[in-house]
Amino acid sequence: MVTQSHIGKTIESAKFSAGGTRLRLFVCAAHQPEGTDALAPLVFSPVFSQRQVMTRTLIFDLSEVLIAGLLGIEKPLAARLQIDEQTVLSAFAGQLLEDLCCGRLSEDEYLARILQRQQWEIAPSEVKRIIRDNFHHRVPGMEELVSRLARKHELILLSDHAAEWVAYIRGIHPWLSVFQARFFSFELKQTKREPSSFRLVLDAIGRKPEQCLLVDDRAPNLNAAASIGIPGIRFTSADMLARELTARGLLGQLLASPALPSVQQQKR
Repeated sequence: MVTQSHIGKTIESAKFSAGGTRLRLFVCAAHQPEGTDALAPLVFSPVFSQRQVMTRTLIFDLSEVLIAGLLGIEKPLAARLQIDEQTVLSAFAGQLLEDLCCGRLSEDEYLARILQRQQWEIAPSEVKRIIRDNFHHRVPGMEELVSRLARKHELILLSDHAAEWVAYIRGIHPWLSVFQARFFSFELKQTKREPSSFRLVLDAIGRKPEQCLLVDDRAPNLNAAASIGIPGIRFTSADMLARELTARGLLGQLLASPALPSVQQQKR
């Protein structure tokens, strides 16, 4: 599955108490795309030598878990440029995307380098419109599920995203304010592939790894979190996530409902 974490600007501050110390953190909103990775186990659970601590905090990815990220832009761009969809996705992934999401490149610089390297005859403004149109898609069932979880748990958003994209997403998805704090790679200056990204979040919110659970659609991110003791669930759909959370005692009794498709299935 090709995914990525990226998105935009508009900074707000959040304060947390950690070990008696008041920490000030500036947060925004974002997400990114990347290469294809093979299917991995749905549940990433480190083994703790101490007795298990009750999960208090759920950490969510943004793109392809809550809303669409870059996955989906390949269809209109491939049709517009008369090329195959995988070529489009590959062009937007890689080191340039990481530089964008870590704040080392602006969106304008990112797109200019892609268009120059690919020799695509399309205006940057048209590409920007296609990307932003894609951000409007919500992953089916996730807004409702997150709202239910917010009644009982602390919800945190952690996403690899671009500042400009997050600024746009904040304006079209006000429901994301249900997350008590939002952390983005363009502010942290590193992606979730770095275990230190998760340590920064834990320090800011005053939580231990075993008190948290990560929900993400990418195995490398889940593995990075597991390396410092944060268990995780690999996301595929709202229905799968609800069942897994219910099995863990983190969600009330499920109401009978048909299976909900993932955002990838919805776009087929």
